[in-house]
Amino acid sequence: MRPDGSGNRIIMTPELAAPLFATSNSSGASATYIRAIAIRDIVIGLCLVVGPYFSIAGTTMSIAAISVIPCGDLVLVWLAGGGLLSLLPPVGSVVSLLALAAWGSRVA
Repeated sequence: MRPDGSGNRIIMTPELAAPLFATSNSSGASATYIRAIAIRDIVIGLCLVVGPYFSIAGTTMSIAAISVIPCGDLVLVWLAGGGLLSLLPPVGSVVSLLALAAWGSRVA
């Protein structure tokens, strides 16, 4: 979850995120898809914040598994013809999640 609340903002106004997902259309199915991604990201963020209180090892394993999600996003955006701006968020997410998982495996 982002500290600036942008996940909540995207749920309310998906046209803000449409360019990041290689679509200029933010109505109908595209808006639903963008809102679903925002909700998914908020829930994952909450799990990553709360998880370490229960088990660092379990959270680390979850982070490694969660890294598959932005890989899928990357493929979908690339297949949709997304430009560099559209590809940066999923690439950044994969790199960040894998780095966090590597750090967590040393701490756990």
